[in-house]
Amino acid sequence: MNDLGRPGDVTVGTGRCIRETDAALLVLLMDISDDVDLKLANNELWIPKSQISDDSEVYGLDDEGQLLVTRWWARKQGWV
Repeated sequence: MNDLGRPGDVTVGTGRCIRETDAALLVLLMDISDDVDLKLANNELWIPKSQISDDSEVYGLDDEGQLLVTRWWARKQGWV
């Protein structure tokens, strides 16, 4: 597991926010963490802002770094 984030947060991988709405971020993943079982056709992923960890480095347009989400969201998506 990662050393970033609160207990229970899940590192999705390294990415960059390429689009933002009031409710969600579109993140281009450049590297997917071994902590998640995630298969993407084009490495783009919409994440609700409410499910992005406070400790995530990606939380707004053009942010780049480690994307952390809540464990609840990761489980709901079938990633963990």
